[in-house]
Amino acid sequence: MDAKLSCRGLLLQELEGRKARNPAYSLRAFSRDLRVSLTALSDVLNQKRHLSRRNLERLIEGLALSPEQAMRLRDEARVALSRAKRDEVEKIEQQDRVLVEEDSFRLTSEWYYPAIFALSRMRSARADAQWIAERLGLRPEVARQALERLVRMGLVKSLNGKLSLVAPHLSTSRDVPSVAIRRHHLGNLELAERSLLEDPLSRREFSSITFPVNPAKLRKAKDLLMKAKRQVAALLNDDDATDVYTLSFQLFPLTRGEGTANPLPDASGKKEI
Repeated sequence: MDAKLSCRGLLLQELEGRKARNPAYSLRAFSRDLRVSLTALSDVLNQKRHLSRRNLERLIEGLALSPEQAMRLRDEARVALSRAKRDEVEKIEQQDRVLVEEDSFRLTSEWYYPAIFALSRMRSARADAQWIAERLGLRPEVARQALERLVRMGLVKSLNGKLSLVAPHLSTSRDVPSVAIRRHHLGNLELAERSLLEDPLSRREFSSITFPVNPAKLRKAKDLLMKAKRQVAALLNDDDATDVYTLSFQLFPLTRGEGTANPLPDASGKKEI
């Protein structure tokens, strides 16, 4: 028997030798004689797994291997086990990376994540997926998954049934093309359309102005818009907040239910459009 053969090589060599001496000799008989399960033996021969330490010792005994051969097989098993552990660690790390990437993508692309984040700023916020679903018009399963993701990411937490904030704010980079960011803005446009059709004028503000532009001043204009956005948010966000809105230079509510039954009367005198 070749001392340099691998475990699989030794098994194949021995099996073929026994078959040559007895054409009726089978893999099942080989398994019986080595006291190794037929499944384990078949998997090793088909390169699907490595023998366990116990089965390896049975193989060494069953084949009456020399000390040198036994040492080589034990070394091979140790290397294989180390490689298997390394592969498993890499697999887990890859799964973790995918999970983090998926979390980041969802957080950026789906409108209801910043909405839940905003809900957590309100004193009435509940760490309850059904309540979140009702407030935002979501399916309960979607609300549950979103809440679990935000908790897992350490952005919100549940304390005595109350939803509370952990991270100070959510934001995305400006002027950086991103599939997730585009998806987020497309979702906001759909929500704006729904609000325009369903919400009373007293609960929303849609306006526009058309004028000639010097493109060289667009950066300054963007900075002004960002400043105005923050000022509006600071004005409307206080301890008495009851609803969550999105401002895309269309101001409209995302929440339904609490705080929406009696909208403030429209003081502008404008007709609803």
